[in-house]
Amino acid sequence: MTAQLTDSLEYAGTTLALTSLPLGGFWVMNGSGQTGAAGNARRFADMGTWCWRRYTAHWRIEQDHLYLMAINATYEDGTKATLNDFFPGYPERVFAHWFSGELHCPAGELMEYVHAGFASRYAETLVFNIERGVVRSQHSIDNRKGAGA
Repeated sequence: MTAQLTDSLEYAGTTLALTSLPLGGFWVMNGSGQTGAAGNARRFADMGTWCWRRYTAHWRIEQDHLYLMAINATYEDGTKATLNDFFPGYPERVFAHWFSGELHCPAGELMEYVHAGFASRYAETLVFNIERGVVRSQHSIDNRKGAGA
């Protein structure tokens, strides 16, 4: 598998790479995959081997709440996807109430490039613990420390 494009996360005035995929849970919960609000089976166009999911998403943490700000994708017919396609009435941002889990943001120096998924290792990983779209805690993992160090 090819290394994949990350989503992005705005936090504290910085834009970070996001190697977690919180929108995946929405696709499952919605039961329709990448289908617009009208139920039409519009699929996202292929973006290449560097993005098997055929979209990227832009997120923001604001006042300890996780928001989906944009879906970056093009439908197979060439039209651009919008938030309103999936969240009618919410064209600018959507509170990510469906997501509980960890968000992982690599940071610092690239220590090891892995040509597969999000497997490359960076000096640090910023981790946000999210419950129903609300940040409950955060911590940083120092990936420079080897096993037994």
